[in-house]
Amino acid sequence: MMNPSKNKPTNSLINTLLWVAVISALLLLIPATAMQFTTEVNWQLNDFIAMGVLLFVVGSAAVLLWQTLKPAHRLPSVLVLIVLFIYIWAELAVGLLLDLGS
Repeated sequence: MMNPSKNKPTNSLINTLLWVAVISALLLLIPATAMQFTTEVNWQLNDFIAMGVLLFVVGSAAVLLWQTLKPAHRLPSVLVLIVLFIYIWAELAVGLLLDLGS
């Protein structure tokens, strides 16, 4: 007989992902607020969706790496993830190499 509780995510995982989602949403308030005060920030709905997904995925991956890797590998792995996030963000914003953003 299968144990159905083995496949259910733990409350800790759900709480962690909830916090990642909340922090991602709070970070999206920065450009939303800036749009109220200047015309230099001009995000569309798809910009908010793309950045929200990117923030949530990177945040979730960072938490997963931090919880599963050995202590010696945690910081370098998360730093690589942060550099990758910054590259993707810049690529979407201005198109450094692939011209995705402009």
